[in-house]
Amino acid sequence: MLIPITTTHHAISLPETFQGQGKNQENYRAQSLNHFLTKQLSLGFFSSSREAFQPKPTFPDSSHVTERVTDHDIRDILEIEASELESPLSLSENDNLQFVRRVQIARGMEEPQNQAQEQGPLQGAHHFTIREATLLSSDQRKINNYYLSTSRHETALSILESRRVSEAHLESVDREPLPKCHPQTRQELRQRLINWLLNTHGGRQRLMLWLRGPAGAGKSAVAQTFGEFCQKEKVLGAAHFFSRSDEPRSSHKGLIPSIASQLAKQHGGYRRQVAQILTDDSSILNKTLRIQFQKLIVEPFNQLLAEEPDIDSQRPIVIIIDGLDECSSEEAQVELINLIGNYAEKSLHWPLLWLICSRPEDHIKRAFAERLDQPIAQEDQEEITCDGENDKKDVYIILQEELANLRRRSSDWYSGPNPRHIPIAWPPEDKLRRLGYLVGGLPVLASIVIRFIDTPYTDADVQLETCTRFLEHQPTSVNPLQKLDALYLYIMNQVSDDILPITKLIISFCIVLASKPWHEKIYYASDFGTFLGIDKNTFYRALQKVNSVIDVPLWDQAHRNQIKIFHKSFSDFLLDEKRSGRFALDLAETELAIAKLAIRHYNLLNQGNCKLPDGSCPFKSKEAASKITPTTLVPDILDAKQVCKFVRMNFWDMLCISDTKKTSLAEALRTFNFCHLPYVPINKREEKGIPQFMQWITVNNSDPHKSTLIRSRPLTELDKYHFDQCSEQPPLQDQFPADIGERRYTYTFISSHRPSDRAITKTTNMAFWIGEGHRAVLGTLSGRGLAAQQG
Repeated sequence: MLIPITTTHHAISLPETFQGQGKNQENYRAQSLNHFLTKQLSLGFFSSSREAFQPKPTFPDSSHVTERVTDHDIRDILEIEASELESPLSLSENDNLQFVRRVQIARGMEEPQNQAQEQGPLQGAHHFTIREATLLSSDQRKINNYYLSTSRHETALSILESRRVSEAHLESVDREPLPKCHPQTRQELRQRLINWLLNTHGGRQRLMLWLRGPAGAGKSAVAQTFGEFCQKEKVLGAAHFFSRSDEPRSSHKGLIPSIASQLAKQHGGYRRQVAQILTDDSSILNKTLRIQFQKLIVEPFNQLLAEEPDIDSQRPIVIIIDGLDECSSEEAQVELINLIGNYAEKSLHWPLLWLICSRPEDHIKRAFAERLDQPIAQEDQEEITCDGENDKKDVYIILQEELANLRRRSSDWYSGPNPRHIPIAWPPEDKLRRLGYLVGGLPVLASIVIRFIDTPYTDADVQLETCTRFLEHQPTSVNPLQKLDALYLYIMNQVSDDILPITKLIISFCIVLASKPWHEKIYYASDFGTFLGIDKNTFYRALQKVNSVIDVPLWDQAHRNQIKIFHKSFSDFLLDEKRSGRFALDLAETELAIAKLAIRHYNLLNQGNCKLPDGSCPFKSKEAASKITPTTLVPDILDAKQVCKFVRMNFWDMLCISDTKKTSLAEALRTFNFCHLPYVPINKREEKGIPQFMQWITVNNSDPHKSTLIRSRPLTELDKYHFDQCSEQPPLQDQFPADIGERRYTYTFISSHRPSDRAITKTTNMAFWIGEGHRAVLGTLSGRGLAAQQG
């Protein structure tokens, strides 16, 4: 802290260590002052315009040095770093002049020659008395004014210091244990950050960089490790780590004061500027984020550039803001991105480098994209993943190292009656690899597993086995992942109840889609919205709060970027009702929803097969759409070609759902237009899918003669009409063959909506009817398996 030297016309008042006694007091005082000045000058001065000078070890006689004190002297020499003193010094006017003389000599200033004595207003006056007066020379007045100014600056800086959030700093004890990257992990990412810092090979395209990644991917560890590197290189200006679980760290109100306070300690010129600004108006600290940013960030650095345009701009100042998504105000998050982004674009002459770390929440992604007025480019962001091969290798290294550490210190921990004795070769390589495979590439999951295995007074090998069994979905007596569940529960609780069913449908569709051996799958967000029949606004509102666990592209990239769950642990959590509660997913219900949607879409796709005159088909829309019309998810994308292909290739497979939902699907099939099915399957996938569907729908059909959905005998007048119109009447059977699901069977469909397709081949072995009312169609089944059965 800067402590001013207070001047008066009274005798000097020194700390006890500088005070003498008796008749030698004056000599001792002079020696002490000389010692004090020597010590202070050896520390150097706080100066923004020049390097601190190195004083000479001794002072020459000052009797020939000028007693004039310039403004330049006052400004440069009186800001003394006196932090080691217990109290301020009070010096007399003569002491101040001696101090100035010694400083001038130490700086190597030339001695003025034969200056004329200054003429005062009482020059030559005599025979008068002045009582109880305080007399100050003009030089003394300048010094006292500066002392007053310095005192006010220190008061302003003290107020700033009181507003900082020390808990959010880089080395705050409140953040222990500090997250850090293992030296062998995230190496490529950390090197790219260093290249950005040092501008190696033009690695710095922007002054603001967004480090994004899913929940638990290790963003804070990367930010901490990079911050410590910057601190070592003496380029760290400030660091602020948000946390929603800590009230001071969750608020945006302390962010700018914290950054300003840290910058003031690192940069002298900035300290002088911000001190003057707060001296003029300390109420800035109570004003809006925008005003604080302008007054405490923009204006001080602009003023420094104006005063010293040749200032070295090659050495950057790094400011790190981690966990922006954990700031309690989404509006403040977006505003901060805009403030920093706009300033970074205009401040090319002073490289303040901003690293912002956060989850890829929807509003944050949109803020970055809208600021750039284009999709977020690679040079504007760095992404931490958790599903790549390098991610899995990194997590394996963490598991291996931490379990080895546990083994090494086990004997130190348990010296009591139940010590833990872990074999030197623990854990076996096969167990470690098995655990590494199950944990995958998510660092937070690895950390939680390690903590569980490391539970005091437990058998480490039993704990390891419990974790492994739990991750393999085997029954266990405890849940090792309670802390991970708490994280996922917090995320899901942010979704409003009115939109939660849509959120769960989209997530469960992702899971089902990934688990099925379907062909021509859809991956893009636009295709998801089209298939699920969800408009753009609803789709994005449903996923707005889960961007930290699901990779959701912005709407203008929805037609070319995949939507996916970041890590399998989130799916596992949602599929376990005991862990996720009301957020649990029912995949059987999801499969039923998918089947119903497929029926609706396939009805549209097959309308072109109807050959009845226009307007005469009750099941054909007036528009006679031959393809699925996309939703408004991406307004400029008018083609749903991939969704059409996906439905055509997998329709019959989508109908083969769990038996628990069979009754519900049978009801939905009553609205399916079997009458619009093509005469023969149009692709190999349909040839394979139809037998599987026939197997599914005929199982447990107790009365195939009278079933209204699928039957082996004609039941209605339309059924009889179809049978009579065949070129040759196909054989009738009492039962469907037991192996009807075998692919060797082939099918044809004869409908009154296609009068020309009525041929019956000699290999036809069985007729059946499927569908209700006027939606029904006559099907024929042919195959050597059936012929052998009949024979």
